Amino acid sequence: MSSLKKFILSTIIPASLFLITACKKEQLGSSTENSPTAKTYQNLSDFFATNKLERMQFVTINNSDFEADTIITNLGTHFFVLKDVFETMDGTPVTGNIDIGFIELYDKKDLLLLGHSNMGYLQNGLTPLISGGQFYISAKQNGQELRLKENHYCYIYHIPAGSNTTPAFLFHRLINEQNQVFWSKAESIEVENGPDYMSVNEYDGAYYTSNNTLGWAGIAHFASMTGAQSPLSLQLPSGHTSENTAVYVSIDGVTSLGELHATQSGIFASVPGYTLPIGTSVHFVIISHTTGTLKAAIVPAMITSNHIQFVQEPEEMSSTELSVLLNSLP
Repeated sequence: MSSLKKFILSTIIPASLFLITACKKEQLGSSTENSPTAKTYQNLSDFFATNKLERMQFVTINNSDFEADTIITNLGTHFFVLKDVFETMDGTPVTGNIDIGFIELYDKKDLLLLGHSNMGYLQNGLTPLISGGQFYISAKQNGQELRLKENHYCYIYHIPAGSNTTPAFLFHRLINEQNQVFWSKAESIEVENGPDYMSVNEYDGAYYTSNNTLGWAGIAHFASMTGAQSPLSLQLPSGHTSENTAVYVSIDGVTSLGELHATQSGIFASVPGYTLPIGTSVHFVIISHTTGTLKAAIVPAMITSNHIQFVQEPEEMSSTELSVLLNSLP
């Protein structure tokens, strides 16, 4: 395709920001504040929101003087934007400079630091997904939120998730009336795996998909969970609720995270439909913000019939210590 431009996204983590266009490097700016050695957070929601902001990558493109843009992220994801695909929220077409924001989450650590699970929606409830990546895409002009025009798409490809041979699907992130987060399959959009659209050497094993909406999207496939199943519950000391504590179950060996919700103080349970086979090796992950401090615990377990996990009060730790702890998950 002619008139194609390439950009490399830069993060807002306290460091210089760069935009690379046609091999020319331009400094966009740098943080004027030093990052504190020990961060403090008002509550658990603030902790997750801060981590989201720190992982946001930004670039400014001109969406009217080219046929296509290829934006390359820090982790190697390619985000492909066609000409004139954006409009304001009231349907007015836009041209000129557009600010693109992008987040990419591939491993369990990064998912958990943003408070993300990956449970897919089926008619009988939620079920485990195995993630090939979660992505947040935003577009703004002069601070005003934009959206994709109807029947217009952006594209995500070259996802560095190894050699992918398992058929996958595009999912969109939704929240139900019970404030439970789940991922709904985009029925009309296919995900290609392999080099069908790109050269074999550069893109072999990568996923490639179109996306017809901004916000959160994920590439994943439903986990194959056969055998006798068990719901999950976990008990913490009284005082832990969904407002101050997040509880997850991490399935060993795959990027799959389920979320447990508080049914009463200290008691957390899996949502309807979410079960795991008896004998599955997992790690329960607890992240809380109580008494004004960040706390966490990781507890290994093997799923038993009507599984109940008892966990003592999580330990206080810094966000850096938590990141190291989460990075050890199998």
